[in-house]
Amino acid sequence: MKTKTQNTASRRDFMKITTVVTAGVALTAASGAQAQSASVRYDIGLALLNSLGGNTSLATLAEISPDVAGLYVEHVFGDVMVRDTLDPVTKEAIVIASLMTAGNYTQLNNDHINAFLNLGGEPEALLEMCFIAIAVRGFPSTINTTGKIRNALKDRGITIAPVPVATDDGTERYLMGARYMIANTEGGLAELEGLTVKNQPL
Repeated sequence: MKTKTQNTASRRDFMKITTVVTAGVALTAASGAQAQSASVRYDIGLALLNSLGGNTSLATLAEISPDVAGLYVEHVFGDVMVRDTLDPVTKEAIVIASLMTAGNYTQLNNDHINAFLNLGGEPEALLEMCFIAIAVRGFPSTINTTGKIRNALKDRGITIAPVPVATDDGTERYLMGARYMIANTEGGLAELEGLTVKNQPL
């Protein structure tokens, strides 16, 4: 579970980000209908990136192209990530899910998993994303992402209890899934019934 130190750091990082977002909103209001200058957006984006602790890829990118690195900070963070419609933890969760879907596992551990944890995201929520990914993306995406999460948690000294092994015959889980499909999918069990004819175990 998370330590007291991590909780304190998370609150501190969240306050930093809140300050950055507030500054961005204030600058927008002050400029009226005029867009913020690139330099202002860069400064806001860099402050946000640094507060997330996710700036490890910036130096590498700048070695190849300072202009691309500048656009990365200015647009991704100064324009997009600074928006306050969604809370910071939710935004990072979306980014992680998007990277999983795209198969981009390189950035996960170095940038976004750590940013998610820095913002106060729960380690258990990261593992829950992996469970969902099994259904949506399959096992390869889950296996790759789980390894990144494990490394990030190990570096922070965070341990979480494994999910208990199922000991039933699967009947109750099947019924729970069937009830969910009936309540939340347009076709109900029609798709499942068609699949049952072709492949009962699946």
